[in-house]
Amino acid sequence: AGLLLNCRQRRAMTDGSAARAEEVSKRNRCLNLASPFVLESLGRPGDTARNFIGKYAVDKGAGESADAAAAWQSLSAIVQSESADLELRTCGWSPADRALSRKRLHFLLITAAANSGQVRARRGGRWVEAGAIRAPLRNGAPPRQGEPPGDGVRAVGTCEGMARTALHSLRPRSTTLSPRGFARRSTPSMWHAGAMPTTAGPTARAPQVEQREVHNAGLLVSLPSGATAELQVDRADHVSDLVAKARQAFGRHVVAICTRTGHRLAQVALVADLGLRHEDVLTAVVMKQIGDGSVVTWGHAGYGGDSSAVQAQLQGDVQQIYSNLYAFAAVKSDGSVVTWGQAEHGGDSSAVQAQLQGDVQQIYSSRFVFAAVKSDGSVVTWGRAERGGDSSAVQAQLQGDVQQIYSTDHAFAAVKSDGSVVTWGHAEHGGDSSAVQAQLQGDVQQIYSSRLAFAAVKSDGSVVTWGHAGYGGDSSAVQAQLQGDVQQIYSNVGAFAAVKSDGSVVTWGYAEAGGDSSAVQAQLQGDVQQICSTDGAFAAVRSDGSVVTWGRAENGGDSSALQAQLQVDVQQIYSTGSAFAAVKSDGSVVTWGDPEDGGDSSALQAQLQVDVQQIYSNLYAFAAMKSDGSVVTWGDAEHGGDSSAVQAQLQGDVQQICSTEVAFAAVKSDGSVVTWGHAEHGGDSSAVQAQL
Repeated sequence: AGLLLNCRQRRAMTDGSAARAEEVSKRNRCLNLASPFVLESLGRPGDTARNFIGKYAVDKGAGESADAAAAWQSLSAIVQSESADLELRTCGWSPADRALSRKRLHFLLITAAANSGQVRARRGGRWVEAGAIRAPLRNGAPPRQGEPPGDGVRAVGTCEGMARTALHSLRPRSTTLSPRGFARRSTPSMWHAGAMPTTAGPTARAPQVEQREVHNAGLLVSLPSGATAELQVDRADHVSDLVAKARQAFGRHVVAICTRTGHRLAQVALVADLGLRHEDVLTAVVMKQIGDGSVVTWGHAGYGGDSSAVQAQLQGDVQQIYSNLYAFAAVKSDGSVVTWGQAEHGGDSSAVQAQLQGDVQQIYSSRFVFAAVKSDGSVVTWGRAERGGDSSAVQAQLQGDVQQIYSTDHAFAAVKSDGSVVTWGHAEHGGDSSAVQAQLQGDVQQIYSSRLAFAAVKSDGSVVTWGHAGYGGDSSAVQAQLQGDVQQIYSNVGAFAAVKSDGSVVTWGYAEAGGDSSAVQAQLQGDVQQICSTDGAFAAVRSDGSVVTWGRAENGGDSSALQAQLQVDVQQIYSTGSAFAAVKSDGSVVTWGDPEDGGDSSALQAQLQVDVQQIYSNLYAFAAMKSDGSVVTWGDAEHGGDSSAVQAQLQGDVQQICSTEVAFAAVKSDGSVVTWGHAEHGGDSSAVQAQL
């Protein structure tokens, strides 16, 4: 299972007494051993916990424990120590307890805050602490002052519950996809900043504290391993300078710097503006390479399945791979970029190669274009010029300070640290925001997109839209309802659905595709927790586990035939392009929508009655993973719905599944890969099987 550790090392503050020294020692042991972590269990929390503790838990006083059970006991004893000023509650869960697998525990996020003694967990995409919900925030937005980082609704108090949801945004991925080709690197997991807000705007900076007026400061920076270095920084330095110094000090690929309270520092921010004090402790978030970082590709050659032209550059040191519809872009440990696939759609980056020789932090993509953000916040684009590959018209605005980039099929929208927005690409499809530019000058927290339109949420919860009117770019009909209090927006090909703080839903865009929800509006007046979408329909899950659907009937908008099964207890909904699959708390599955694309699972319903932990999908088929690691598939046979040819290899031990539009690839616990679906588009990996 993929593991993600984010260690926050507390600075020792002794008062000279033996008792205080012992307390500090216990606290540091606790933080080194039981550092805040995201645990991806994939339905087997007990086994994964044992593996995690046995492999990674290190008690500084006793060395690495070879016995998982003993390590767990040691961890529990240290964490629950009264003098550790830290409490980690797992509701009686132990490595031997497998009962939680029946409750669909996919990811367990526990963040231990050393300063406050609070522990946070995720339930249904929300922070859970003491059960008292307050101040829900939009998904992915930077936290407001005084609120914890992360996605979804936040709460405060002491953790009394366990997280039971699939947190897709935090899942480390070892296989990257284009719609018709796979690229797999030999680095099955990495340490990165996934547990912190990825959109680190001004509100995500370090909390302001009393400052000393000094020009130079010594900051203690720690790695997850516990290694610490003191870095000298000047008040005129940017965080990017601090990152560079950390890389030099540790000899590691540091990708971010975070405060001990979990805030990721914007790389363009000035040290002088962060309120840091002499000898403050920060965390360096690094990529950890497991394996040699080489890349293996297969699938349609024209979509990136053939990387032979750049294979010499892909023999090692690759840290992350990104894709668009036709090409791949790999980032190496020095921040340089290697591209392959269809040349005009991003596979050829020679025109900007000088700008991609190093320091690239993140790559975003539209259908035909890539956009790379460097450590100074500048942006480099390549691919189809008229679809966003040419950003010269706004290049002056993209020279620095960009925090996040979003895209439609043919346009981009970049959010800068002051919350202003810069757009480019196809004008009618979101590339021209001049009509609403006055509203986008600042304070934008998050942007969502349909296929051809954008919707931006500001800090007051108001919404600004632009792009193709028929695809949601025009929200004037519901603008009064979007003036504030919007927490989250969901979208499909042509429509948007906004969830407000009271759980009510506002929709706009292409009416048939779900932009018109008037037929079910009474059921959407409140209490909606999450929304899933197909190409032409939406499905909302309410707090009681009931489901409300609207949009095109053939795309899943009509669930009346099985409404009795959807009245209660639904935990999560997944989708293909035209069908939905709901997993209930007992692990059973209910499907509806286009029968050929996964809406009809009656042929294998006996296998879906219990114990399903997670469902993966491509455009036409579903693949359900059960608690024993076995896989059940249905939907369009040619495109992955029929896995009978490899069923013997899917009987157990599967850890992760990835997909192109028409094929699947399953990663097993030994790191081997099993593929099925459309042979030319990733379903047949026989040519590279020896490397997988």
